[in-house]
Amino acid sequence: MRTSWIGSAAFDPFSDDDTLAQGSLVVTRGLDVGARPLALALGLSLDLGHSDATTRGIDADLDLQRIAVVLEPRFLLVPGLFVGGRLAPGVQRVAASLHDPSAPSTLATAFRTPSVDVSLTAGGRLNPAGARAGVWLLAEGGYGWSPSHDLILSPRLSARDASKAGTISLGTLAPRAPFMRISLALTY
Repeated sequence: MRTSWIGSAAFDPFSDDDTLAQGSLVVTRGLDVGARPLALALGLSLDLGHSDATTRGIDADLDLQRIAVVLEPRFLLVPGLFVGGRLAPGVQRVAASLHDPSAPSTLATAFRTPSVDVSLTAGGRLNPAGARAGVWLLAEGGYGWSPSHDLILSPRLSARDASKAGTISLGTLAPRAPFMRISLALTY
C-alpha cells in the first residue's frame, strides 16, 4: 500500500483529506555487483490509485496509474536486514470525472505525464534465512514528482453536441507529493 498527500487545490474535489491511496506491485531482480555489503536491484513498479468525494450532490472521481523502472542500491546491514534508496522514473496516467446530475453528461479528462519517485527503503526478513522462500517486511518513504497539469474537464458528448456545452476548469493539478509505502515481499 502506498499513501500520498496531495496538497494541490485541484485535487480537493476528489478527496476529503488530501490523501491518495494506491496499491503497488513491484518486481525486482537483485544483481550481484561483487562488492559486499552493497547490492543492486533493478525492476518495474506499478501503482494504481483511486480517490472520490461528493460535494453538493456532485460525485468526483480520480484515477491515477503509474508505471516506472526501479533502480535500487541496497546496503546489507546484517543478513536479513537492509537499507537503501530507490529511484523510479516512469509515466503516469490521470483520469478525472465529475458526475453532476443537472448536466447533460459526465465531465471528464485524461492525460499522461512523466513522473519520478525518489525514496529511502528498509527491509527485514521475517522468516529464518535457511527457508527456501524469504518473507520480508519493507518500509519506504520519499517524494513522487510529476509536472503540473491544468485540469479542464469536458462533457462526454458527440462532436456535434460538444461544441454547445462548455468545459470546466478545476485549476492546476500537481500530483506530486510525499509518500509512504509499507509492503510484504517474497524472495526465492
